[in-house]
Amino acid sequence: MKRKLWITLILILVLITPIILNIIIGSTNPLDSIRVVGTEVNWLGFYGSYIGGVLSATVAFIAMWQSSKHNTLNILIPQQEAHIKELNSALSERISKLDFAYIGSISLHTPKEESEEFYQKIPKVLDELNELSKETSRLYNSYGLLHSQTQNTDEKDLNEFYETCVKQYKKRIDEMTIMLVTVQNSRMTVQYSTNYQSFRSELADFNIKLKDDKEHYTDVLFKKANSIIQAEEKKLEKLNREKKKIFPRIPQ
Repeated sequence: MKRKLWITLILILVLITPIILNIIIGSTNPLDSIRVVGTEVNWLGFYGSYIGGVLSATVAFIAMWQSSKHNTLNILIPQQEAHIKELNSALSERISKLDFAYIGSISLHTPKEESEEFYQKIPKVLDELNELSKETSRLYNSYGLLHSQTQNTDEKDLNEFYETCVKQYKKRIDEMTIMLVTVQNSRMTVQYSTNYQSFRSELADFNIKLKDDKEHYTDVLFKKANSIIQAEEKKLEKLNREKKKIFPRIPQ
């Protein structure tokens, strides 16, 4: 807007200068105490040189400004491209780790009737769940260090919801861990068979909760992250459009 205003003012000045010059040269001096030095030819030559110099300086300034802005955009565009790539990679890695269905995947290996093989797998599954919880915390903490100071409202909203998702995910891991430890310990009781069937029933209900968690947490987080990336891509498009406006013939 400011650029258009300045161009308009310059054009107006260029158009009215000959008219004003003609009035000044053709008029008489209203004040006897002020002496006009030089002839009309002298003044025409002066103003011709003066206006030519102003126009040359204006053209040089515009060219310098365009060149400076072009160089600035050549720096900002790669930076924005790198930022989008890093943001996309970081969010994809972290959201993909919030796989609620994986927590309940033990149900795929839970036979209708208890078996020795099932109990032998429990320690390994517990270790996997523990590592999964640690990895989720690590990714969340590293992401927080990078983006916790952002002033962008949408990014703040994303960060807060990401924290909520991580808490819910770790909560489900803890619940799954307790269920496995409980069924493992109940094996030493006289009601181990009944306890095992209760575990299978609880696990079925638990998997339903995990599906709901995916819908209300992971899917929503993905949409928020996608909106952030799209906003950054629009910024990149704007920078590229500005670059084309400055030098339209330069290959992009």
